[in-house]
Amino acid sequence: MHVCLLVLVIAIEITAEIEPLAVELLKRGRELERKSNDLIRNQLLFQRGARLGAVVHDPGCITPIKAV
Repeated sequence: MHVCLLVLVIAIEITAEIEPLAVELLKRGRELERKSNDLIRNQLLFQRGARLGAVVHDPGCITPIKAV
């Protein structure tokens, strides 16, 4: 009986130590994933903005609207 109780207490103590570390690792993983996604989105936004800027600064690229 005492051995089972001791094993249970040790298991609970180990779980109490490991669980916060696991939660912290999960948070870090999500944070890194979010940062990489943000970097990709920012890069795509920058590329689209550069293309739009080239069109705006070169009026020859814009097709004129014909009057009906």
